[in-house]
Amino acid sequence: MAKARPRGWWYPYIFVGAFGVVLAVNLTLLYFATSTFNGLVTTTAFEEGVAYNREIAAARAQETLGWTAKAALEPRAGGVEGSWPADLVVSLTSAENQPLLRDLVVTAQIRRPTQAGFDQSLTLTAGTDGRWHAPLVLPFAGQWEVRVVATRGQAVFRMRDRFVLTP
Repeated sequence: MAKARPRGWWYPYIFVGAFGVVLAVNLTLLYFATSTFNGLVTTTAFEEGVAYNREIAAARAQETLGWTAKAALEPRAGGVEGSWPADLVVSLTSAENQPLLRDLVVTAQIRRPTQAGFDQSLTLTAGTDGRWHAPLVLPFAGQWEVRVVATRGQAVFRMRDRFVLTP
């Protein structure tokens, strides 16, 4: 006669199976954590941290200038499908609320904060309307960041702004 199994003989299998499920889920999460975007934005984090006091001093020097800036993207016609031609327009004003157009070098970087490889560097030219202009073509709709640097001798003015292009 066959011997009957004791009551609860399968409990150890439940225990081992539950740990197997936990292990499988952890291995899946480990795979996705190591194979996707690692979140690294800069490779020079230590150097940037050490230079932070210089950034604070530069911000204080910029405040003493009293300059203000406004940036805008003005759309242009004539783009091919999937591209957005525009003019980057920057208005710089002095502490006396006068346009700054002489003896300045104005540059800008257009960056896509969510995707590397589409950054553009621009040199802006003074327009007759009291603003600085640079033509550009953006390859995607979505969020873009502009970083403007205006230099006159030792005086440096920086600004950062974000734009959202909607298709």
